[in-house]
Amino acid sequence: MYLLRMQTYGLFYATSFLELYRNPQNITTMLHNVTVIVNRDEQYLFLVRVMCLYQGPPSNYVVVKMIPDNRLPPRDLHAVITEKAFVIMKWESPYDSPDSELYYIVSVKDLITKTERTFKVITQNSTIEYRIGNLEPGGKYNVIIQLRNMSKEASIKVNTGKYNFQTT
Repeated sequence: MYLLRMQTYGLFYATSFLELYRNPQNITTMLHNVTVIVNRDEQYLFLVRVMCLYQGPPSNYVVVKMIPDNRLPPRDLHAVITEKAFVIMKWESPYDSPDSELYYIVSVKDLITKTERTFKVITQNSTIEYRIGNLEPGGKYNVIIQLRNMSKEASIKVNTGKYNFQTT
């Protein structure tokens, strides 16, 4: 009587080397192929090892860069500096390490006068800082940023500082 035992494989993956070796996501399977669902705007590192009948050494890692999705919104939009007549906005591209120039539309809506201004920002950086000037002291604005005028948008409301008048 022969006991047939199948090999069990572990597929380990993460978005950084540190995460891959400290706390990777993993799948255990007896199959020779497996489908993994991951975020589409990330780069992943994968490695495989035999888990059972014995634990074998890990394979060499493989880097897989997912296809960027230009419909994703900019990430982490926030005001870095807010002054009386300007604001500096900062955000990150929808995906890490853009390999070509990204074209952003920045809309500034004045919530008091109900007017709107639009600016174009072209950059290949993954972190962007942009200065919006000629604002009214004490103004209230809604800043909307989107990639190529076709992505989902990121928005934030900002208030500019007020002039302080002193009477003597």
